[in-house]
Amino acid sequence: MAAELPPLPGPPKPVAPPKPPGRAVPATVAPNAGVVEPPAPNPPKPVQIYTAEERRAFLRELEDSMGRVQRALASVENRSLNADQRDIVNRIKTFQQQAEQERNRDLAAAVSLAKRADLLAKDLLGRLP
Repeated sequence: MAAELPPLPGPPKPVAPPKPPGRAVPATVAPNAGVVEPPAPNPPKPVQIYTAEERRAFLRELEDSMGRVQRALASVENRSLNADQRDIVNRIKTFQQQAEQERNRDLAAAVSLAKRADLLAKDLLGRLP
């Protein structure tokens, strides 16, 4: 008589790698409670690089606009203005100051601000008798 063989066992089960020991956290304290993370830093602002000719053209536009703005403000300085006109003068001065602040940081933005001040000044002068 032939002897019966016992059944073969199934394939071996995979073994998980051991877990690293963790830090014990008391049950009454939430993880990271009270931890304040610093705000993420702002990404750097891209800087436009201009050729010498472009830079001269921007500076010329800036100076031309700022000169016209100065002359316009000087011409309305001693005039009696209504509330709307005074508001326009304040907006012109704000654009003028912002243009000066941006002159060394962003030349194109400075020119844009100076042009806005110039347009407002031209409009104001056109409204005056």
